[in-house]
Amino acid sequence: GKKWFLGDTYHMAIGQGDVVVTPLQINMETSVIANNGQKCDFSVLKDSKINCKNIGIDRLTVDIVKRGMIAACHSGGTAWPLFNFKTELACKTGTAEVGDGSNDTHAWLTAFAPADNPQIVITVLVERGGEGSDEAAPIVGDFLKEYFEEPQTVVPRYPTKVPVQQ
Repeated sequence: GKKWFLGDTYHMAIGQGDVVVTPLQINMETSVIANNGQKCDFSVLKDSKINCKNIGIDRLTVDIVKRGMIAACHSGGTAWPLFNFKTELACKTGTAEVGDGSNDTHAWLTAFAPADNPQIVITVLVERGGEGSDEAAPIVGDFLKEYFEEPQTVVPRYPTKVPVQQ
């Protein structure tokens, strides 16, 4: 095996380095927080029967993570496009290294809503998209606006390139 250094532990703690996950894996882990430490079956159907089981995460730990995710969707958090969303959300933005030696990053956002009684968990990955707050958060906002079928106030997505008139 490869020799492990303390710096490797730090990178793993923030999801960098050798961390490799799929959007579905992130979605399932977000679901554990949304369901207070219960791991539930994955489903794409709104009204499907879902089985859940407790996986032994301390309730205090779940509550701390949940409060942090709620704070990320409010002023001072990282998910600025979702600050004025009508339904209270819990989310986590992410900016992940591509890992090919370039400076490119993948944009992530995972969320559940409503924060106090979750109905849905959504995870968006925009490959080589930059930062999660800039690229993935507006996509999540658009999706949840449709899901909850109510008018929402989502900060508009700003274009990354503005045409210059000659």
